[in-house]
Amino acid sequence: MKIHIAASAAILCILSTPAFAQSSVVVGIPGDVVRYGVSFGVAVNQADHDAADEVAMAHCRNGPDVTPTVRDLCRPVARFDNRCVAVSLDPRAGTPGFGWAIADVQDDADAEALAGCRKTDGDQGEACVITLRMCDGMAGQ
Repeated sequence: MKIHIAASAAILCILSTPAFAQSSVVVGIPGDVVRYGVSFGVAVNQADHDAADEVAMAHCRNGPDVTPTVRDLCRPVARFDNRCVAVSLDPRAGTPGFGWAIADVQDDADAEALAGCRKTDGDQGEACVITLRMCDGMAGQ
């Protein structure tokens, strides 16, 4: 089965003024990622965390290939300010590789997301790639 990552195709970064740095991560992960896929939503630079949660939740639930099983599992898992986020997955069909991370700098978030993907992907972990990376507020500048 194909892994469905809403974040890779449908993330909308609503960029407000630099003064706003309220961000959120929402993830929907079923017990069987190979069968149902996984979905991810991120919102950065929102006016407050509730707004960031709402935008990220919409992305997680409304991705182009998100299954109803995964859609119902979308939950906020992290809020952050002035930090960077990365998502990694194994883009090949039938693989469970998926990881994400938040860190103070983009390179650290990328490395942690890749490590998470490789851990869940088993012996195929070398195929993991970064599919989303972004910073909010003044992070990464």
